[in-house]
Amino acid sequence: MPVQFRIPHTRNTYLIGRYLDMGLSGVLVPEVEDPKIAEEAVAFGYYAPVGKRSWGGSARYGQVQNGKRLSQPEYVEFWNNHVIVSVQIESIRAVESAAALAVPGIDYLAWGPNDLGLDLKRNPGYHLKTSDECTKYVWDRVKNQGIKMGMAILTEPEDRQKYIDMGMTMFQEAPRK
Repeated sequence: MPVQFRIPHTRNTYLIGRYLDMGLSGVLVPEVEDPKIAEEAVAFGYYAPVGKRSWGGSARYGQVQNGKRLSQPEYVEFWNNHVIVSVQIESIRAVESAAALAVPGIDYLAWGPNDLGLDLKRNPGYHLKTSDECTKYVWDRVKNQGIKMGMAILTEPEDRQKYIDMGMTMFQEAPRK
C-alpha cells in the first residue's frame, strides 16, 4: 500500500533512501527553507540518473508486480516514475524561498499552516499576515513551474474549496468512521 512518511527532521534527508527501503512510497521533508535541502531530498529519493539513492532493502514498494520481482532496470524506471518527494512550507523564510524549493523532482510543496502561523506571530512586521495570504503569495510565484501544492494537515472534503481556489490540489483525508 502506498505510504508517505514525514521524516523526523529536516537534517535527516540523507536517510531518505533508508526510509524508502522499508517499503514507503514517498517522503515529506519538514521545515524546508533552503533549496539545497530540497535538492538533497531529490538526490536521496530517486535512483540514477535522477538521484543518487543507493540500492538496498528487500521490502521496497513496487519491487514485486504481478507476482514477479522486477529486474533492477525495470524497478529503477518504475520507482523514478512513482516515488513522491515533497517539502513542507512552514515558515516565512520558506514562503519567500518557495519558488527555489520547487526543484525538479519535488512533486509538491506541502503546506504547514500551524507552524507557519506561529512564525507569523513571531514576526508581526511581515507583509503577509495569515497562512492563507502566504498560500496565495506562494501559488502566484510557483504556478508556472509545474509544481503542485498540497495541504499537510487533515482536511475535510467540504472545507477544501477555499484551498483549491488558492492553488492546492493535494489533500490528506481523515479516516471515515
